[in-house]
Amino acid sequence: MKIYDRFGRPIENLRIIITTACNYNCIFCHSEGYYHCFKDSYPMLTAEEVRKIGIIARRFEIDAVKITGGEPLLHPQILEIISTLKLLGFKDISLVTNGSLLWRLAYKLKEQGLTRINISLVSLREDRYDVITRTKNMLPRVLEGISRAVEAGLNPVKINVVVLRGINDDEIFDFIEFGRNNNVVIQFIEYHSSDTNDKLFKKFYRPIEDLQKILESKAERIIVRKMQGRRRYVVDGVEIELVRPMFNSTFCKNCIRIRATPTGWKPCLLRDTIVGYSDSLRSEDLRGLARKFIEAIRMRQPFFE
Repeated sequence: MKIYDRFGRPIENLRIIITTACNYNCIFCHSEGYYHCFKDSYPMLTAEEVRKIGIIARRFEIDAVKITGGEPLLHPQILEIISTLKLLGFKDISLVTNGSLLWRLAYKLKEQGLTRINISLVSLREDRYDVITRTKNMLPRVLEGISRAVEAGLNPVKINVVVLRGINDDEIFDFIEFGRNNNVVIQFIEYHSSDTNDKLFKKFYRPIEDLQKILESKAERIIVRKMQGRRRYVVDGVEIELVRPMFNSTFCKNCIRIRATPTGWKPCLLRDTIVGYSDSLRSEDLRGLARKFIEAIRMRQPFFE
């Protein structure tokens, strides 16, 4: 049975934060709108808990799931989690990663049932990459991971580029060329925050309407996705997708995603609301977990209207 929120939006996509731990400390990280509140602990979901979340989602005909974190490849059960979701019948299983561990896991992830992958890449310049991610010497390893993901047959391989004013917005066309040379989709993401008065938002936010206009003028084909009304532009054979969550009623109106976290269901990325699992996730009470799921769906409303 398919489920809809009170605005008539079908829920067709599940995003699961399996761990809040990360080996990066990016200057722009929004913590999935969730795990910034955990300073001294790193909650995670076990493979069995992910299975229970997946069972509920499948009961409501959700067949697309995205695994995220933190950094999901740090999870000790990551391969079991992918395999579990595959066995539950999810047709589209994707994952978001910073790519630092992908070089050794790409083929194994594919074997377990991963369909496609998103890899965060904030700069193609090593010194700049180190500053943004607060890491050292990681970029070569990430680039190797991207190559192995393509070789393993994950499709598509998407490169997530959060556009940051005055930091990496001069690399936009370098990224497009990178997409052409490496057979990957480039996804430019508008920096986003629920607090537009936040000092980081004021510092880094750069609207990408100008980029959209350029792509519209050059594209030989434009694809409008059901998910959040996103637009994908095909320019000289390169696929370029734009994610514009800020001040964008179209984005919110077309949101068909629900989030599961280690502590509860999260109806909206930009809202702090969590519908806690109580004991229903830790026990065998799938009905209790389903009730919480339905409660979270009923609470959903567009952030920008």
